[in-house]
Amino acid sequence: MANLSVSTEDAHSQIRSLTQDVIQMEAELDRMNRYCEEVVAQIDTFATRTSTPTTRRIRRRTSPVEVIDLSHLDRAPPVRSARNRDPDAFIDLCTPEGPRSRTVNLHSNDSLTILPRRSAENDPVVDLDVASPPKRVNRDIDESQKEELYKCPICMDSVSKREPVSTKCGHVFCRECIETAIRATHKCPICNKKLTARQFFRIYL
Repeated sequence: MANLSVSTEDAHSQIRSLTQDVIQMEAELDRMNRYCEEVVAQIDTFATRTSTPTTRRIRRRTSPVEVIDLSHLDRAPPVRSARNRDPDAFIDLCTPEGPRSRTVNLHSNDSLTILPRRSAENDPVVDLDVASPPKRVNRDIDESQKEELYKCPICMDSVSKREPVSTKCGHVFCRECIETAIRATHKCPICNKKLTARQFFRIYL
């Protein structure tokens, strides 16, 4: 009886140990299953992220291609180059008499009005020998214009008759007037810049 009881206890202990081993194995299998599920979930997430650009690329590639109809270009008139194009109008400036020839471009849609040339008989005739004044008169006119242009602003007389001089500021006087003004005010009578007796020079008109 003692031996039987001992063998029964051994059997129970072995069963308990086997049961614990089975429980540990089930727990280990459960952990492995959860780990596998996490790995599968991560793989699915990564595949979803990487597949998005591919889907976009496929959509871009499958977009409809725009088609341009070039069949109507055959009916359009040919474009002429600038070198071969006819001039729109030609005016003859070398012919002194008669109507001026003009080439009209019939292909142009612009309206063109041609006016008759005036007759040469109606044009007044001017005798250049009579109309032109003598050279002496021209010289007198030039001299008078020069006298009007170069007048002393102090005495209002022509500077060409009274030794013209110019100051450093560019104003023209007769020598006597500017010397008197410098002695009195030491300034230019026009712009009031300071002047000395050495700051003007003779000019020849």
